[in-house]
Amino acid sequence: MTITIYPDQEIIEKFKVPLTEGEQRLLFSLIDLFNHQRYRQRQFEIYVQSNLFFGKPDFIIIEPSHSVWVIEVKDYQRQFYNIELDTDREAKWSLKKNGVAIPSPVAQVQDYKSKLIDYAGPHLHDSIGKMGRNPNKYGLAIKTSVFYSNMSPEDQIPEAEYSTMLFPEYFIDTRGNNIVTKFFEQTRYEEYRLTKQETHEIKAIINPGENGKNEPLPDFTGENAKLCRSRDEQRKIKGSAGTGKTTIIAKRAVDASKRLDQELLITCYNITMCNYLQDKIVAEGGKSLNQLGIRVQHYHSLFKWKKISEDKYIIIDKMSDIVYPAIFVDEGQDFEREWFNFIRGDYLSNEKSEFIIFADENQNIYDRLTEVGEDESYRKKHLPVTPIPGRWKTLKEVYRTPSSDILSLLYHFSKEYLHDESPELSGQLSLLDILDEASVSIYDLATQERNNMEYYSRPRTFHYIDTIIKRFLDKGTSINDIAILSNKKNDLRKLEYHLRTRETGNNLFAQTSTTFKTLNHINERIEGGNRADRPFKVRFYRNNGPIKMATIHSFKGWETPYVILVIPPTEYFDKTFHHLMYTGISRAKNELVVINFNSDYSGFFKEYLYRVNEERMEENIY
Repeated sequence: MTITIYPDQEIIEKFKVPLTEGEQRLLFSLIDLFNHQRYRQRQFEIYVQSNLFFGKPDFIIIEPSHSVWVIEVKDYQRQFYNIELDTDREAKWSLKKNGVAIPSPVAQVQDYKSKLIDYAGPHLHDSIGKMGRNPNKYGLAIKTSVFYSNMSPEDQIPEAEYSTMLFPEYFIDTRGNNIVTKFFEQTRYEEYRLTKQETHEIKAIINPGENGKNEPLPDFTGENAKLCRSRDEQRKIKGSAGTGKTTIIAKRAVDASKRLDQELLITCYNITMCNYLQDKIVAEGGKSLNQLGIRVQHYHSLFKWKKISEDKYIIIDKMSDIVYPAIFVDEGQDFEREWFNFIRGDYLSNEKSEFIIFADENQNIYDRLTEVGEDESYRKKHLPVTPIPGRWKTLKEVYRTPSSDILSLLYHFSKEYLHDESPELSGQLSLLDILDEASVSIYDLATQERNNMEYYSRPRTFHYIDTIIKRFLDKGTSINDIAILSNKKNDLRKLEYHLRTRETGNNLFAQTSTTFKTLNHINERIEGGNRADRPFKVRFYRNNGPIKMATIHSFKGWETPYVILVIPPTEYFDKTFHHLMYTGISRAKNELVVINFNSDYSGFFKEYLYRVNEERMEENIY
């Protein structure tokens, strides 16, 4: 008998919203139950508040190749609720004090069951769905229940007549154990059990994956360890993708909160980057942002400003009178010089207080003004213009990805299109040091045809995306770790719409997590511009659950294990476009798939793949 808990209990203890008393009670009761002798020959996986397309069922229990149990926990006390059955025998719950209706717990857990079946892969949907090949399997392979932690069978819940209810006493007395035993009884007939493939499909959508862990990274050593220590200084730090800039900010901010014992500020340009920073800081600090005294805000929430010329801005309104003893700026290449001046002048408590800017000049996707400056190695580069004098500190170690394939592509891309040798990348890789299994795949679908501009609606585009995602999932990948990126928001909107609404489509696209407002119909015109997208960006987090679809602009600064980068045709094949593509390539940790529709890049990708294949052949020879 084995019991595996996802995520680990250490991570569960660090949940942003801690488990309720009832949830903790059920978890311990399940562990005790499955440790009983009668379950000794069985294997259970307990998923605690796993992802299910924006929902979070309290518990999903899997016995691989057998059954699934979905349990919702309610700490309700019966005397505070009215419960009535309507003519369809559906329970209507409401609060006694004011008559306000609340969702039925049974309906809620049944909805989770439906999503589990509807959004999983084709094997599960065809086999278990109500209209599937085996309708009896629907009720036997996936069972549901509600655990009422503050009630007993005597509380007379009408739904108990046709749904299994669990109460604390069921886990301790003989009578109750019979009910629990029956609920967790193994399905006798093989045709009513989950297959190995069906189990695999369920795990793919509920496994939190790497993005669900949100664990602190090990402490750095050497020079980077010093940069993580807070002190009153003003400096600028640069590094290529994966060199630990955001992690250093998180570690240093947590250290600053201890040193200063006052609220401090971290700012960046994008709303979505704020979400990412919040997760990183909570992981490093082990507490909420409020407890740590750290405020994370995007620049536009600090000021209302107006552009009066190409590089001149005036402040219309300062949004707060609070000043901070330490301010950290992430993704500094997104900022204009005057914005740095505004932040330092209006929000820093003292002109000598801690003020640190982090940047990567290769991700200058907004084409901000740069100047020829020097880093600590006296290398002249086009660097962000800041009010901090002196040379830039360069981060030289690459931490993000173990994949030399991705590093190799980044290095050669930046050398070809950004005219940057990036020693912090070249020092970390050799083309001979390539993983046995390629972690970069490139599909060049570029043509000179005019209709290639409508690549987002072409069946072969969907075919490649479906094939790639199937390959990811066959490895045991969580959909929570997969992102589809591109630079054209309107094209990405249409691509998402087609993937979601196809009659023969992949159910995994029934819901997606996006940084943009999605379409209700293909010809819909989105009103409100960027304001319409804002609610979607605010809700865009690492651990949302569904496949992520984002513009490169909104995903900048993030990382995820698996990235599908769609490169569209463009009329503007310039350095800003190259910066965007470099940024998109650098978002992948484990595996990158490029689907290229841009004929101007075809030659580069062809030459790159030829070079890599040659090196692989030589490696096999020797």
